[in-house]
Amino acid sequence: MKARHLARLGSLITVSLLLAACTGHQTGAKNDSHRRLLKMESVVGKTLKQGIDGAVDASLGVSPVDATDQHRYIDVESAERYTICFQQPVPEMQAVKFYVVPASTRCPRSIGGKGAASRIPGVTGKRAEDAKREILYAGYQPARIRFYAAANKASEVKASSLGGLNVCDQHPEKGAEVVPTATVKLFVGAKCRQ
Repeated sequence: MKARHLARLGSLITVSLLLAACTGHQTGAKNDSHRRLLKMESVVGKTLKQGIDGAVDASLGVSPVDATDQHRYIDVESAERYTICFQQPVPEMQAVKFYVVPASTRCPRSIGGKGAASRIPGVTGKRAEDAKREILYAGYQPARIRFYAAANKASEVKASSLGGLNVCDQHPEKGAEVVPTATVKLFVGAKCRQ
């Protein structure tokens, strides 16, 4: 269900971009897009999932971004864990931009305003796939998360090989401030030394 919903959302974003490029010069197309954007009610204060559902129902594309100055990655697969702080229509793309924060965080006073720094979650002992989801939610881009063999810390493990593996150690450690441009290293194995 989640995968189908995300595929539908991706298709809507692609179609919105193509329509904007192909029909941008036609006044009727612009007016229709503008009407749909106006029909979408505000979802400020609701979850990103609710916002995405509303946009999909209105045949609009979606662009979720961090509402704060922290520039965190927004993991749409965890959409129910984000709160929408601000909403802006993007008529030329037949889309709506949602400015969000993790649900446990307060919204800033304005877009790009000061936000509380996220902290690295403790993922040692968790399944590798679950740990990756937690690190994404903390604000790291997927390319910034690297997996290494716990037995040979120089040996990188491909994401496609994570099934059945657990996180034995992590760097940075739990509680460190999130730096979205840094790399998180997760050391994984079938069994971890105690």
